Amino acid sequence: DCRYRTRKVYLDSSNDIIVVEYTVEKRDKRSGESSVGHKQAKIQIGPLAFNTNVSKLANSIAKNNKYISDKYVLEVENAIDQLLLRQFPNLLEAYNEDRSKSSCFENAHIDEVGSYLDLLYSENTSKKVDGAVMVLQVCTDVENFEPLVQNKQLMSAISRIYNDDFELSLELNFNLCRIFLALSNFSETHTILCNLGIGGTTLKMIDLELRRVQHRTEADYANRSDEEIVKQHDSVIFVGLSLLQNLAENTVVERKMVK
Repeated sequence: DCRYRTRKVYLDSSNDIIVVEYTVEKRDKRSGESSVGHKQAKIQIGPLAFNTNVSKLANSIAKNNKYISDKYVLEVENAIDQLLLRQFPNLLEAYNEDRSKSSCFENAHIDEVGSYLDLLYSENTSKKVDGAVMVLQVCTDVENFEPLVQNKQLMSAISRIYNDDFELSLELNFNLCRIFLALSNFSETHTILCNLGIGGTTLKMIDLELRRVQHRTEADYANRSDEEIVKQHDSVIFVGLSLLQNLAENTVVERKMVK
């Protein structure tokens, strides 16, 4: 008979690991004697999505880890917050700006995905961006991941738009790529994303953005400061590389990307 008591939860100083220090009390049923030991558990956390719902992820980790008591969920959240800052050091300002922009939209809901699809199908690029932002907001709730992935019409649409329109809008690329990054945090989605050609499109998108940075022209960047240009392109490239890193967990996919 074992009892676990959480003592401390924190982020490892150098690795993407949440460390849980706990005590385990074992009681011998025959003798009635008890022994107490101090132990440590390490929870590996993969690359996070830019829009990770920290609270839901923390609760999910605590729920699935017998060493973490409910009283320590806040410590798990703090560790995830620290990890986000570690994985996205140059995007904190962009993240805050995006959260401010997103607050202008109504709260997205999984039941309204059909209306978001209508926006994505629009010929107006700004409406496409609005649709992508709304779908991205739906992705902030991990409970929506399964119905999103199982929605073949939605997955087909956003992957097609991602492939067909990635040359048109940096902002559209950014939000669509963040949708796929959020979904790619779950290995069960990797096969689906790969079958939709997300890895190949992302490679093409990153190559395009790198070439745009190298060959900037006045027509492309009129009335924009160099600092703004660098931030926008760095954001898209970083999210794209994070997505590819997640997909590369599958060695077959990794070999294809290297080729």
